[in-house]
Amino acid sequence: MSDWNQFYEATEKTPAEATLGFACDRVSDELPKVAIDCGCGGGRNTPFLRSRGFEVHGFDPDAQGIERCRNRFADDNQVFLSCESFTSFDYPSASLVLASYSLFFCPVDDFDQAWSKIKSSIVPGGVFCGTFLGKQDSWAMADSDRKGRGVISHTLDEIQALLTNFDIEETDIKNFDGVTATGTKKHWHAITMVARKRAQV
Repeated sequence: MSDWNQFYEATEKTPAEATLGFACDRVSDELPKVAIDCGCGGGRNTPFLRSRGFEVHGFDPDAQGIERCRNRFADDNQVFLSCESFTSFDYPSASLVLASYSLFFCPVDDFDQAWSKIKSSIVPGGVFCGTFLGKQDSWAMADSDRKGRGVISHTLDEIQALLTNFDIEETDIKNFDGVTATGTKKHWHAITMVARKRAQV
């Protein structure tokens, strides 16, 4: 079983985080209920988004994760899945974009393009909910911990600068010694932001 399959087994049935519920509550009923789940993995957040009435567009570059999702949600015609990356995915217009513990795996050279696509896909008044890796996270401080997989980390000031033209509605910072979903010890420094895109003037 691959590292990612172990992760999917461990997480796909766990409840959505409270920040996602907060983000959903910030989406106006006047906006189309369309959500993008960036790096959807095994589909952990899809049931919650569907329960809140969202049409869900999920993508992940890992084919095994997408295949698991396709099997899991085969009977739901409001779930659309793509085996794509942050830059190759064809982003629809959305009132909610979720990047739950996925955005920092975007290749460094692709990040600016990916972030531009994410921001452009969110309709005015729509909401971004995503987790960034802080500088004190052990993955950011020792790339060897990720077996050569580079990760992107940001300071809080850098994240706030990325969210220009957004109103930040919640900042949740986790900074503690813990474990990964598969039980590996690590120091977490994760910064989750919920932000609403300002109306165009």
